[in-house]
Amino acid sequence: MIANETELDVGVLVVKVANDRCQASYQRLFTHVAPRLLNFVRKQSNDEQLAKDVVQETMLKVWTKAHLYDKSKGAGLTWIYSIARNAKFDILRRLKHQNDWIQGDDLWPVLEEPRDDEKLPREFEALVSEELRRLIETLPTAQAQVVDLVYLKGSSQQEVADVLGVPLGTVKSRLRLALTKMKEALNG
Repeated sequence: MIANETELDVGVLVVKVANDRCQASYQRLFTHVAPRLLNFVRKQSNDEQLAKDVVQETMLKVWTKAHLYDKSKGAGLTWIYSIARNAKFDILRRLKHQNDWIQGDDLWPVLEEPRDDEKLPREFEALVSEELRRLIETLPTAQAQVVDLVYLKGSSQQEVADVLGVPLGTVKSRLRLALTKMKEALNG
């Protein structure tokens, strides 16, 4: 009987998120569901980072797709677990494809530092740096901060996550969004 009340409560919260974009309902939903999802995915995969990524992606989809929830088709918690299952498969599929990718660094030998006469002119370096800074300034603060730390200061994504106190998946998402926006700005 308590499980049904929990299911009903989750469903009600999802409906509030869908209809009112209620952040308080989403926060309650997140607090209630995210730890359960994390434990569930941990048990299935034995991969802590995968579990965190699945939970993050699932809860993001719950926020953005709450309007798709239909309580006549099932309980709210069941709907969320379905999203988690699909998110896990999507992430695993992406990881498999990433393992197949060949990186430019894999193809080229590490070259020694170019001699002074082979270096780009300072004017060109300054122009590129200025253009990059201009593009970074157009980004939302959180994305700009990640781009600055990763590409300008040379920090790893995990180091950025630790410094900012956010999950690694959040850093990856911010970086991906920022690079997409910068590319669009350059092509625009």
